[in-house]
Amino acid sequence: MERVGDDSMEEQKDRLMQLAGRIEQLAIQFGIPAEDAGVWTETFFQKYQAEHRMDEELDKVLVYRSVYERLSMREPTLMKELFRFEEDNELLGRLTDLPIKMKSVILLSHFHGLSLEEIAHVTGLDEQDIYELEREGIVRFNDQLIEKKLSLLQKSFERIRPSFRYDQLFQPQSVVLQSVQSIPKKHGKYKKTIYLWTIALLLLVAVSFFWITSSTEYKAASSAKFIAKLEKSFDKEFQDRLEQSGLESLIEREPMMMNYLYNKDIRKEFDMFLFNLNRVLENEGHVDKKKALKQYDEYIEEIKLPSEVAEQLFSRPVKNNWEESEQFVERYIDKLFRMQGVYMYALSSGEFLELSDVEGIVDGETFLPTKGSISDELMSVLKGMESQNFFLTSIRGSYPTPLFGTNEYSDRLIRSVHPDFGVYIKLYQYDFYKMIDSPNQSLNVSVDYLKEMENLLLKSERKKDGPDYLYGAYTWLFMSILGMDSQNAIGPDHRVKKEYREAWRQVASLGSDSPAASIVAKIVQEMESDGWFYSPYYEELIENGIYRDLDQAMSRFAKRPE
Repeated sequence: MERVGDDSMEEQKDRLMQLAGRIEQLAIQFGIPAEDAGVWTETFFQKYQAEHRMDEELDKVLVYRSVYERLSMREPTLMKELFRFEEDNELLGRLTDLPIKMKSVILLSHFHGLSLEEIAHVTGLDEQDIYELEREGIVRFNDQLIEKKLSLLQKSFERIRPSFRYDQLFQPQSVVLQSVQSIPKKHGKYKKTIYLWTIALLLLVAVSFFWITSSTEYKAASSAKFIAKLEKSFDKEFQDRLEQSGLESLIEREPMMMNYLYNKDIRKEFDMFLFNLNRVLENEGHVDKKKALKQYDEYIEEIKLPSEVAEQLFSRPVKNNWEESEQFVERYIDKLFRMQGVYMYALSSGEFLELSDVEGIVDGETFLPTKGSISDELMSVLKGMESQNFFLTSIRGSYPTPLFGTNEYSDRLIRSVHPDFGVYIKLYQYDFYKMIDSPNQSLNVSVDYLKEMENLLLKSERKKDGPDYLYGAYTWLFMSILGMDSQNAIGPDHRVKKEYREAWRQVASLGSDSPAASIVAKIVQEMESDGWFYSPYYEELIENGIYRDLDQAMSRFAKRPE
């Protein structure tokens, strides 16, 4: 623990001034008006000296603990504007209004640089509780830039000149002596009391010495308890999400499904993380809790459901911010893609025989079973799907497929991101699947989708997961429009069908900066010159595939570097 003292008088004064300055800041942060904070700081140090009989040495953590005990009992006062920037004043107001324990943890961590262990000593809270309070407090601000804003607010506090007077930090020695001498004497009984107090103090010193010498054992025990809490916390977080998704019993019966959901066995990976922590504890006697908590957060992020990510977006839409919309899509689409894949696998594996008897579902209609017509396990899966906005939907009256609902929920998602990114949500809905399944029935719509996808892809970094999914769908749709997947474009007269000719002309007219247009324009030119019978380039693409040419065209017209 940091101590003020044990240096030259000048150094001692400087360190005391710094500590008093931080205490004055903390008083303001707890809601004491700035004009009163200096006097409050002076009074605090005077009382602290009288209570602790200390002139030369101050323990920073003990000082903070004493300040915390006093300030945590106060109701914050409505403050005048303290800073020049309105953003700082607004953030300070929101910070001051947080629950006392949550506010204390954020202040001591972000503004005063106390470690997890020091905050535990100051507040008396368990280290895991401190971590949870800080995380919940940060989430309450509902601002992705909150860490940066708190850092700027801290700098604004550092620019405030302290108002306490150094010569008033300690009472004159005569005042302290007077407080001791004013105690009435009770002769023998009083001497006995002093004797007992002396023994008690000596015992306290001995216990303190023992505590210091056994700090290694304390750290080891604290770290072991910390690891156990991480394991218990993750187990609950993991189990709660499996139950909500309706996949709990399926994954228990077939653990490999977990790999589809997370692209790995996240449970085994977390167990290995705990194993490594225990090995560090065994070798070094303690673990780096801050580093471990950061890794723990990353695991929690990985197991979050798509609905959780969507709720964060709903609470703070990013429709006017292209970069933040891209960040949301990168998180959300990967989770959505894997979740849909797991539901598709689970419901098409023959596990639920009642689905094989489903009849009379109209194209585009969702399967809504009546109570008692399906097993409890299947009902649990369907409810889990619904919690993620997936519904069993028929395509051409065939076996129902888990598709993302076209409803107010999906519309709200699209409204909450930049207009460029709405196409991502559409990839998982009925209209897109129908378009791929029966392209000749909706070629005009297909061209509009192609243009929308292409516009976004040209601005995106292809190395990211989101654009990678989008590019796959774009390629699939492009091949469908060209009739390359099923030869649907060629009529019985061996000429390109009229509806495909019109669609190809639309694609060719998308513009000089369109990758799709650069390919289709050449096909159209050759087809028109041969009466729509034959195009050497079209035949070459059918023979060799479209991937290389399309990839080269995308790279040539990209508006952002790879």
